[in-house]
Amino acid sequence: MRVRRDRVQLFDESLAVLRGAWTEVPFAYEGRHFTARGVASLPGPAQRGGPPVLIGGNSAVARERAACNQGWSPLMVSPEVARTSRTPGIATVAELAAKIKEVRDAAARINGAAAPMMVQAHTPQAGFIQRPGSVEEHRDHLGQLAEAGVDSFIVRPPGDSVDHTVAALRQYAETFLNR
Repeated sequence: MRVRRDRVQLFDESLAVLRGAWTEVPFAYEGRHFTARGVASLPGPAQRGGPPVLIGGNSAVARERAACNQGWSPLMVSPEVARTSRTPGIATVAELAAKIKEVRDAAARINGAAAPMMVQAHTPQAGFIQRPGSVEEHRDHLGQLAEAGVDSFIVRPPGDSVDHTVAALRQYAETFLNR
């Protein structure tokens, strides 16, 4: 349990260091895991305060951390696949919707109702480019995700070559974005 607690503390401190380096020039920091003096991360991020930080994972700790940050990236998988991913499973869109509501409600309590909170989901249909089903099924799935509170959807193109990846993404865009 100590290793897990140390990992959580290291991750949380890493986020604090990143945010500091993105917002303060020069940046100085003295912590348990990191020390920085006179650091300048230039050029700075285009977005004031740095890019949004989306926290991945389905555990209660990940959801709590997501609520404290700008977003959550859940992995929608069956309990069987979750065991190999080392994260609790989220098997249905209804279950995902309940977890999204939980994270958004916690984020509103922590950061205020107007604070940004993005949800980017990774579902089994992320591989649609490689294993296409019907266009209607995919669009229906995307509609269900949107109704559940998902803002963006991960598309997983083939990675065997740059040309194949680009061609697959173009085909996906032509099929789903240009209609």
